[in-house]
Amino acid sequence: MSTKRAAMESRNANQQAQLDAEGSSQNSPTLAPKPKKAKSVQQRLPVASVASAPQTHENGVILEIMLTNFMNHSHLKLELDPHVNFIVGKNGSGKSAIVASLVAGFGVKAKSTGRNTNTTKSLIRHGQPEATIEIHIANGGADHFHADEFGATIIVETKLRRIGSTTYRLSGASGFSRKSTRDEIREL
Repeated sequence: MSTKRAAMESRNANQQAQLDAEGSSQNSPTLAPKPKKAKSVQQRLPVASVASAPQTHENGVILEIMLTNFMNHSHLKLELDPHVNFIVGKNGSGKSAIVASLVAGFGVKAKSTGRNTNTTKSLIRHGQPEATIEIHIANGGADHFHADEFGATIIVETKLRRIGSTTYRLSGASGFSRKSTRDEIREL
Protein backbone atom coordinates (compact mmCIF):
# COMPACT_ATOMS: atom_id res chain seq x y z
CA MET A 1 0.00 0.00 0.00
CA SER A 2 1.42 3.42 -0.92
CA THR A 3 2.18 5.99 1.76
CA LYS A 4 -0.28 8.51 0.30
CA ARG A 5 -3.09 5.97 0.23
CA ALA A 6 -2.38 4.84 3.80
CA ALA A 7 -2.37 8.46 4.99
CA MET A 8 -5.68 9.15 3.21
CA GLU A 9 -7.33 6.04 4.70
CA SER A 10 -6.06 6.98 8.14
CA ARG A 11 -7.41 10.53 7.77
CA ASN A 12 -10.81 9.21 6.64
CA ALA A 13 -10.91 6.79 9.59
CA ASN A 14 -10.05 9.64 11.97
CA GLN A 15 -12.76 11.87 10.47
CA GLN A 16 -15.33 9.09 10.77
CA ALA A 17 -14.33 8.41 14.38
CA GLN A 18 -14.64 12.13 15.19
CA LEU A 19 -18.07 12.28 13.56
CA ASP A 20 -19.20 9.15 15.40
CA ALA A 21 -18.07 10.72 18.67
CA GLU A 22 -20.06 13.88 17.91
CA GLY A 23 -23.09 11.76 17.07
CA SER A 24 -23.64 13.42 13.69
CA SER A 25 -22.28 12.97 10.22
CA GLN A 26 -23.82 16.14 8.78
CA ASN A 27 -20.50 17.99 8.61
CA SER A 28 -19.07 15.73 5.91
CA PRO A 29 -21.28 14.92 2.95
CA THR A 30 -18.77 12.35 1.70
CA LEU A 31 -19.18 10.34 4.89
CA ALA A 32 -22.89 10.97 5.44
CA PRO A 33 -25.23 8.05 4.78
CA LYS A 34 -27.44 8.41 1.72
CA PRO A 35 -30.85 9.88 2.53
CA LYS A 36 -33.74 7.46 2.35
CA LYS A 37 -35.62 7.52 -0.92
CA ALA A 38 -38.80 9.57 -0.95
CA LYS A 39 -40.73 6.46 -1.99
CA SER A 40 -40.39 4.78 1.39
CA VAL A 41 -41.61 7.93 3.18
CA GLN A 42 -44.58 8.22 0.83
CA GLN A 43 -45.69 4.66 1.41
CA ARG A 44 -45.82 5.08 5.18
CA LEU A 45 -47.44 8.51 5.52
CA PRO A 46 -50.85 9.74 4.37
CA VAL A 47 -50.82 12.59 1.85
CA ALA A 48 -51.54 15.32 4.41
CA SER A 49 -48.53 14.26 6.50
CA VAL A 50 -46.24 13.90 3.50
CA ALA A 51 -46.78 17.54 2.52
CA SER A 52 -45.63 18.73 5.95
CA ALA A 53 -42.92 16.09 6.48
CA PRO A 54 -39.27 17.08 6.05
CA GLN A 55 -38.39 16.87 2.40
CA THR A 56 -35.45 14.73 1.26
CA HIS A 57 -35.26 16.36 -2.19
CA GLU A 58 -35.77 19.89 -3.48
CA ASN A 59 -39.02 20.51 -5.35
CA GLY A 60 -38.79 19.75 -9.04
CA VAL A 61 -35.94 17.26 -8.70
CA ILE A 62 -36.47 14.35 -11.07
CA LEU A 63 -36.37 11.19 -8.96
CA GLU A 64 -37.06 8.54 -11.56
CA ILE A 65 -37.75 8.09 -15.27
CA MET A 66 -39.57 5.06 -16.68
CA LEU A 67 -39.81 4.51 -20.43
CA THR A 68 -41.82 1.90 -22.29
CA ASN A 69 -41.44 1.57 -26.07
CA PHE A 70 -39.75 4.94 -26.32
CA MET A 71 -37.25 5.18 -29.19
CA ASN A 72 -34.76 2.31 -28.71
CA HIS A 73 -35.86 1.48 -25.12
CA SER A 74 -38.45 -1.29 -24.81
CA HIS A 75 -38.44 -0.81 -21.02
CA LEU A 76 -36.14 1.39 -18.96
CA LYS A 77 -36.33 2.37 -15.30
CA LEU A 78 -33.77 4.97 -14.28
CA GLU A 79 -33.52 6.11 -10.64
CA LEU A 80 -31.66 9.40 -10.37
CA ASP A 81 -29.57 10.97 -7.65
CA PRO A 82 -30.87 14.41 -6.56
CA HIS A 83 -27.53 16.05 -7.32
CA VAL A 84 -25.51 15.06 -10.41
CA ASN A 85 -26.06 12.15 -12.77
CA PHE A 86 -23.85 11.00 -15.63
CA ILE A 87 -25.34 8.91 -18.40
CA VAL A 88 -22.65 7.07 -20.31
CA GLY A 89 -22.74 4.37 -22.94
CA LYS A 90 -21.81 3.37 -26.46
CA ASN A 91 -23.12 5.13 -29.54
CA GLY A 92 -26.73 4.19 -30.20
CA SER A 93 -27.32 2.86 -26.69
CA GLY A 94 -30.09 5.38 -25.87
CA LYS A 95 -28.40 8.19 -23.93
CA SER A 96 -29.98 10.94 -26.01
CA ALA A 97 -33.30 9.12 -25.89
CA ILE A 98 -33.40 9.71 -22.13
CA VAL A 99 -33.04 13.45 -22.66
CA ALA A 100 -35.61 13.36 -25.49
CA SER A 101 -38.02 11.54 -23.15
CA LEU A 102 -37.82 14.40 -20.65
CA VAL A 103 -38.54 16.93 -23.39
CA ALA A 104 -41.49 14.93 -24.76
CA GLY A 105 -42.69 13.90 -21.28
CA PHE A 106 -43.05 17.53 -20.21
CA GLY A 107 -45.15 18.39 -23.27
CA VAL A 108 -42.59 20.19 -25.40
CA LYS A 109 -42.97 19.86 -29.17
CA ALA A 110 -41.14 16.96 -30.83
CA LYS A 111 -38.88 19.15 -32.95
CA SER A 112 -37.38 20.54 -29.69
CA THR A 113 -35.93 17.11 -28.88
CA GLY A 114 -32.99 17.74 -31.21
CA ARG A 115 -34.17 14.93 -33.48
CA ASN A 116 -34.99 15.50 -37.11
CA THR A 117 -38.72 15.17 -36.50
CA ASN A 118 -41.87 17.26 -36.32
CA THR A 119 -44.06 14.60 -34.75
CA THR A 120 -43.95 12.63 -31.50
CA LYS A 121 -45.02 9.53 -33.42
CA SER A 122 -41.42 9.09 -34.58
CA LEU A 123 -40.34 8.77 -30.92
CA ILE A 124 -42.37 5.54 -30.50
CA ARG A 125 -40.34 2.34 -30.75
CA HIS A 126 -40.56 0.73 -34.20
CA GLY A 127 -43.52 -1.64 -34.51
CA GLN A 128 -45.26 -0.49 -31.30
CA PRO A 129 -48.63 1.34 -31.15
CA GLU A 130 -47.69 3.64 -28.24
CA ALA A 131 -44.92 4.77 -25.91
CA THR A 132 -45.20 5.69 -22.24
CA ILE A 133 -42.99 8.18 -20.42
CA GLU A 134 -43.32 8.31 -16.64
CA ILE A 135 -41.40 10.99 -14.73
CA HIS A 136 -41.39 11.08 -10.92
CA ILE A 137 -40.77 14.58 -9.49
CA ALA A 138 -40.17 15.66 -5.87
CA ASN A 139 -42.96 17.88 -4.51
CA GLY A 140 -43.45 19.30 -1.02
CA GLY A 141 -42.29 22.09 1.25
CA ALA A 142 -43.39 25.70 0.90
CA ASP A 143 -43.51 25.95 -2.90
CA HIS A 144 -45.24 22.64 -3.67
CA PHE A 145 -47.56 21.99 -6.62
CA HIS A 146 -50.99 20.98 -5.26
CA ALA A 147 -49.54 18.91 -2.39
CA ASP A 148 -53.09 18.26 -1.15
CA GLU A 149 -53.67 16.23 -4.33
CA PHE A 150 -50.25 14.75 -5.05
CA GLY A 151 -48.23 14.66 -1.82
CA ALA A 152 -44.43 14.47 -1.84
CA THR A 153 -44.10 13.05 -5.37
CA ILE A 154 -45.80 13.96 -8.63
CA ILE A 155 -45.84 11.34 -11.36
CA VAL A 156 -46.20 12.76 -14.85
CA GLU A 157 -47.34 10.10 -17.31
CA THR A 158 -47.27 10.91 -21.01
CA LYS A 159 -48.61 8.49 -23.61
CA LEU A 160 -47.55 9.00 -27.21
CA ARG A 161 -49.75 7.17 -29.75
CA ARG A 162 -49.26 6.39 -33.42
CA ILE A 163 -53.02 6.66 -33.93
CA GLY A 164 -54.67 9.34 -31.85
CA SER A 165 -53.30 12.14 -29.75
CA THR A 166 -50.82 12.34 -26.89
CA THR A 167 -52.41 12.13 -23.43
CA TYR A 168 -51.16 13.34 -20.07
CA ARG A 169 -51.92 12.12 -16.56
CA LEU A 170 -50.79 13.39 -13.16
CA SER A 171 -50.63 11.00 -10.21
CA GLY A 172 -49.50 11.19 -6.62
CA ALA A 173 -48.00 8.91 -4.01
CA SER A 174 -51.42 8.40 -2.43
CA GLY A 175 -52.75 6.76 -5.58
CA PHE A 176 -54.63 9.91 -6.62
CA SER A 177 -54.65 10.21 -10.42
CA ARG A 178 -56.29 12.49 -12.94
CA LYS A 179 -56.09 13.51 -16.58
CA SER A 180 -54.07 16.59 -17.32
CA THR A 181 -53.25 18.94 -20.18
CA ARG A 182 -50.06 19.94 -21.93
CA ASP A 183 -50.36 23.43 -20.41
CA GLU A 184 -50.61 22.08 -16.88
CA ILE A 185 -47.65 19.76 -17.42
CA ARG A 186 -45.58 22.67 -18.66
CA GLU A 187 -46.66 24.72 -15.61
CA LEU A 188 -44.93 22.16 -13.35
